[in-house]
Formats: sequence, C-alpha cells, structure tokens
Amino acid sequence: MMNLVGITQELYSPNERVNIAKEDISSALSNLYNGATSNIKSFTSKLKEVLPDLKSVITISDKNLDSSPSTQFDKNTIKFLQTISKHSYSDIKELKAFRPEDLNCSYLDFIDYLNKEINYCTTVQGSVLKPYLDLLGNVLSKSDFNKTTDTNSRNYKKIRDRRELAIKNGVKLYKENNSPICIVKDVVQRNDDWKSILSKLNTTLIEANNIKRKAIHQDIDHCALLIDEIINKLNNEEGIEISPELLDNVITGTIECAKEVEYVAIIHYRLLTLKGCIENTMSHIEKVYA
Repeated sequence: MMNLVGITQELYSPNERVNIAKEDISSALSNLYNGATSNIKSFTSKLKEVLPDLKSVITISDKNLDSSPSTQFDKNTIKFLQTISKHSYSDIKELKAFRPEDLNCSYLDFIDYLNKEINYCTTVQGSVLKPYLDLLGNVLSKSDFNKTTDTNSRNYKKIRDRRELAIKNGVKLYKENNSPICIVKDVVQRNDDWKSILSKLNTTLIEANNIKRKAIHQDIDHCALLIDEIINKLNNEEGIEISPELLDNVITGTIECAKEVEYVAIIHYRLLTLKGCIENTMSHIEKVYA
C-alpha cells in the first residue's frame, strides 16, 4: 500500500487555503484509498464521493485561473527603473515593500523557484492527465487489459517524489507569521536587481500562459465521465473484471492526478500573488519620489 502523506498544511499558507485549497482533499483521497483494493463495492462508492473533490481542486475563480498577466518593459516600467537609478539603495532599502504572506526570501529567489515550477506545470496535462485518461479508456474498452498485473506504479512514484521534493524546496522559502508588509531590503538586495526581477518575472508570466488550463478542465471532466462509466458497469455487473493491481493503479492515478492539479493551481496562484506584490512595491516607491 502507498503511504499517502497529506501535504495541504505544509504547502498552503492560510490565505492560500482560503483562495484555492480544499483542505480535506488529502483526507478524502486517503479514505478512498484505504482498503479499497480488497472491496470493489467499497471502492466504487468511495470513488463517487471523491469525484467532486477531484474536480474542485481546479475550480478556481476565473480571475486566478484564466487571467493572462504580463509585466513587459512598458513605459511605466522604464519610468520606474529611471526613478530608482536617481536614488541610492541606502535610501530606498528602508521604504515599505510588499511580499506574499509568510515569504522569507528575496523577489529574485522566489521568481527562480516559481520559474522552475511553472515550467514543470506546463507539462502536467500531457504527462500526467493524458496517460491517466488513456488508462481509464483501456479499462473500459479492452477486456484483456483489465487482467494485467503490470501497472504504472513506478511512474506514479516518480511523479509523487518529484512533487514532494518541490514542496520541500518551496517550504524553505517561507517563514510562519512573516508579515506581507515589509521593507525593500527584505525582498531586494540592490538597486541593480530590479531589472533582473522584472525581466525574469516577465519570462515566467509568459511561460505560465503555456499551462493548458482549459485542457486541464476538460481532462478532469472527461476523467469524471469515464470513472462514472466504470462505476456503472461495476455496479451493474456487466462483465468488467479488474485485477487488484490494476484497481490499485486506477486509485493511485486518481490521487496523483488530483494532487498534481492541486499543485498547478497553487503555483499559478503564487505567481499572480507575487506579481501583485511587486507592482505594489514599485507603486509605493514611485509615490515616495514623485
């Protein structure tokens, strides 16, 4: 049996949980998994209960999920860079600044972390959801396939290990109870960093637009339809016989798909939150020197 570790508390800040996270997703999925392989009826009933949770992890507001933010070098950005070039860092570093809740690193360090994770998030739809849909389709259409004892457990372990390592690396950038209001030196180490901050942020925002958010929604809906069909056939005893190994793979796949989509949502949310904080800091600095 897989050791399902709940990640919600260490992954989300309180504000992020309010805006995105369904806090009981881990426990709901764990309840689905525990003991399910020994009882198909238990599996089908629990899977029905968990389907809304699976879909809810990507039910994020249009503002957070579907916006296409940009921080390109427009006139306002050029004006800001010109403004800070006229003042020493020793003057600017004590001014008020803004950061995501609990963040405990510089803007640059956080952007570097987000850039790597956004790049990964662009692959989730093709590398995680699509193979799982193929698995469900095979369960429904290929009777010989359902007898297989060869599963994708190794692939799911790789996905899980990669995500859990990324979560641990992200946690290192946070400190509990760090105020979202700070001073410039807490988030920017030198004036020259601003050009790199804005350039890297722009690159990451553009890359975020490559996350196939609409396709992810469609895949989750398709996944739900296929699972409903599997459940109906099992309930009606229409001849679907699933090996314990394959059933285990279906359940594990549901868990990993849910957690991967959950992770995409939170990384995207963190990027948009950082963008807003940087814009607020820039606006405050410009007002001081207006």
